[in-house]
Amino acid sequence: MSTWRDQVPTSGSIELPPDPRALEGLGRNHSLETAVADLVDNSIDAGASRVLIRLVRVEGRLRALYVVDNGHGIPESKIDAAMTVGGQRAYNSKDLGKFGLGLKAASFSQARSLAVVSKAFGSPAVGRRWLLNENRKSFHCDIIPTDFATDEFERKWGIEEIDTGTVIRWDDVTGFPATDDFARVEEFISHTASALRNHLGLVFHRILDAGRISIEIDVEDIEGDVSGPRIPVGALNPFGYTRSGRAGYPKGLSAQVGDIDLKFKCHIWTGRSTLQQFKLPDGAEARQGLYFYRRDRLLQAGGG
Repeated sequence: MSTWRDQVPTSGSIELPPDPRALEGLGRNHSLETAVADLVDNSIDAGASRVLIRLVRVEGRLRALYVVDNGHGIPESKIDAAMTVGGQRAYNSKDLGKFGLGLKAASFSQARSLAVVSKAFGSPAVGRRWLLNENRKSFHCDIIPTDFATDEFERKWGIEEIDTGTVIRWDDVTGFPATDDFARVEEFISHTASALRNHLGLVFHRILDAGRISIEIDVEDIEGDVSGPRIPVGALNPFGYTRSGRAGYPKGLSAQVGDIDLKFKCHIWTGRSTLQQFKLPDGAEARQGLYFYRRDRLLQAGGG
């Protein structure tokens, strides 16, 4: 009979790189709006003051989705690291990102083509593209030519002070309706714009209220070379009610975990309200519970 050993012996090691098709498994917990929110996280980390989310329609069909910002951009020397799955950079204490997976996981959950074009101060526009397909056999990332990267960066985004920034483009978006039927496409656009506005307004409500960033949504029709009206994303503060649901609230509570002091602020919503803040995505009842923030970004909205 064998005996238990305190240590597991080894006789060497072998390298086991992941199957390139593993890229398709990243971010499967995302919806379209949570995926876009992860891209906005990157814009905030890049110091952007403006973010544009654009749906592109060609011959009646939705073909692409863009997230564009006027942040500090990615220099040519760092674009490869930025596009590496799990690539690490020097994160600081104020960054929302941490593991180098947010952009890729969010994008792969929604689209089969991710292109990133960026321009930093003193650097030309540079771009890279990940293309997912069933025959992928390597982790090779496509290099976007400088002239196309420049053209994409200099399109009519309607964003002031975009001398530097980043353009993220999703093609072959899996959730887009596979039709050019006007009514169905318009219904999808309306639903998507509303879901994005509500979700982004909720998770970034502190940042929006502080005026640190503005977020807008629009639709571009390629044939007419025109963009529709901009839809601004307003802050949706779940604690912005005018009257508490019970006297004595909000109430402060404290707890201690080891050497860490924790402070909680307890709220009770009113039973009825006409305020937009009360009409939270998924309903007020589903949003009861704990709210957690990191760097003023809402990570969990109730449900706990």
